[in-house]
Parts: sequence; structure tokens; C-alpha cells
Amino acid sequence: MKLGAIIGMAFALGFAGNSGCTAKDNSAQGQAGIGAISGAPSGGMTGASAGAAGMVSAGSGGTAGAAGTAAGSLAGEVAGEGGAAGTPLGGMGGEGGMPEPVGPVLTARVKLEQVQPGDQLTVCTTVFLDNETEVKVKNVRGHISGGSHHFMVDRAPTDVELPGLVPCVGLAGTDVTRVLIAEKPETVFAMPKGVGFTLRPHQALTAELHYFNPTDAPLDIEAVAELELAEGEEAANMQEASMVFTGNPVIALLPQSPGVVEFYMPLAGTPELPARVFALTSHTHSLGVRSTIEVIKDPLAETGELVHESLSWAEPPMSEFDPPLLFTGTEGLLLRCEYENTRDVPVTFGTAVENEMCFMWLYYY
Repeated sequence: MKLGAIIGMAFALGFAGNSGCTAKDNSAQGQAGIGAISGAPSGGMTGASAGAAGMVSAGSGGTAGAAGTAAGSLAGEVAGEGGAAGTPLGGMGGEGGMPEPVGPVLTARVKLEQVQPGDQLTVCTTVFLDNETEVKVKNVRGHISGGSHHFMVDRAPTDVELPGLVPCVGLAGTDVTRVLIAEKPETVFAMPKGVGFTLRPHQALTAELHYFNPTDAPLDIEAVAELELAEGEEAANMQEASMVFTGNPVIALLPQSPGVVEFYMPLAGTPELPARVFALTSHTHSLGVRSTIEVIKDPLAETGELVHESLSWAEPPMSEFDPPLLFTGTEGLLLRCEYENTRDVPVTFGTAVENEMCFMWLYYY
């Protein structure tokens, strides 16, 4: 494969609660298999920050490693997916458009040229921004071309630079560093007024791109993140947004069989200081046929209030809430991923498109 990388960071308009999580029943055929990912000291979970291998080892009863068909034979399956996600249900915010930016915008771009048919890889790079002072990000947009499975942007915790585009494990950010996850052509959401992210002076960003060319011809693949900045009084009084990225890595789908994986996560908060969730979404790979997220008021309850549904694994909607969903310490979120394994081999958790995932992420303050 001829791989050319064009990586740019440009300034436009003159600018260069403790939360534990537990997996519920996750068996493809109903047997009880329990997985867990430990809670983070604050602001959510360690989640995927340890990388895919660490996540699998955290759950009992799960198996890691690649399974299923080779990436090349999956091309037709991936290429055939797409289209609009399911119609938002009543009571859900849905995914609205965001107005064009009126303030300064930071743009992060990763481009790969002439990716060969069937090729896939997760690559990372680090770029230092040119901002001389601390800045606040109030809105986020993601744009990814065909062949981009997901694109993540994190505030790098150190100034150790990854030179160029290098292969990486993937899912290596943390809840407190992430500013964007894009998994569809256009990901746009406006954070609530007065809420956003902080970038330190000369902020190092880690850009992670999982690409896969499902076509029969070479493909140029590009991913772009746009971070709109707050200014003046809005920036000075901005409340910091947080993110939780979590799910169940204990996945074992039997050949030619349906399967269901569930994951329950209690959210921290109090009646006086609730956690306010303003956006969330789900994530599976190509065998996922439906994903839902419900607000559960009683941990022993089997069902709750449906707040998110995705019928498109390739383009799950970002469900946004205005006013935000409030969590006072007694409620949680139940993620349910439904699969149809049409292959003749078992499928387990993994970062490649022929493996499977069951994740959700949410933005809150």
C-alpha cells in the first residue's frame, strides 16, 4: 500500500464525580457472563484508556483476539451499509444541525492517500497547536470521508510527540482528555451555553483514525475536526465539560446466531448538584443491528426510559438533550447492543471491523 500522510493543524479567522460501571447479562445465548471496567477517580471511567487489550482483561469470561473473516472478504458487507439512522423516538433530542461558527476555529486534519482495497489500520499522530494562551472550546464538529471507521481527538496528557502517522492500539484516550469522537460523515453538536473544553497553551492533540477501504479501488481517506472557540466573558465563565466512554468488551457471538450484549452504568450526582448529560451515542461494528440506551431509575429494573436508538452501525445518531438529562445519584444508563452474526465463525471483541464492540459515550457537566 502506498501511504501518504498529510497532517495539518490550522487556525482559521486569525487563530493559528465518581462513576463505577458494571456489565449486565452479556451472553449471546442468554448465559450469564459478567464483565466490569473500574471507575475512574473522577469524571467518569478509565474505560478504554488502557487500550483494547486492557479492557478485555478487565472482564471475566471474555475472549480477545481476532475472529471472523479477513478484512478483505468483509468489504462487500461494509460497503453495503450506510444510509440514515433510525427515526428518533418521541422524547429524544435527536441530532440537529449546528449554525456556522462565528468565533475562531481550530482545525485538525488527517489525510491518507491511496489506501488499497481491503486495507485497514488504526493510526495516531500528535500535533502541537500554536495558541499562545489557554483557550476554551464551545462547539465541536467532525467530518470523515468514506473509509473512516472512527476519528478521535484527545488533548494529549504529555508533550511527547508521535512523529507522523504511526500504528496505534486505538481507544487510547481517556474520559478527561477527549474532545471528539466521530463515526459518521458529519458529527455536529453545540454544547450548552457556558459549557466547553479547555486547551492549554501550545496544546498537544492526539488524532486517532481507524480507516478501512471497503471498495475495489484505491481510496483517499480524510478526517477533520473543527473546534470553535469561545471568547471574552463567555470563555472566562465557561464550565468544564466531561465525557464518559465505556461499554462491555465481553462479547462472544456464536456462528449464524443472534446475540445481545448489555452494560449498565450508574451515574454520579446529587439532587443539589446533578450530573447533566447533554449528548450521547452508541457504537458497534458491522454485525450490530440495533443499539439502545435507556435511563434506568432502579438498578434492578429490566427496562427504563429510551433516550437513544441506532439502527445503523455505520452512522449511529448523536442524541442531544436540551434541557439535559439530570442524574441525581440513583439513576443509571443501560446500553443494549443487538447483533446478527451471519458468519460461519464465532466473533469476539476487537478493534478491527471484523470483530465487534458494544460502547457508548456521553458528554456531561
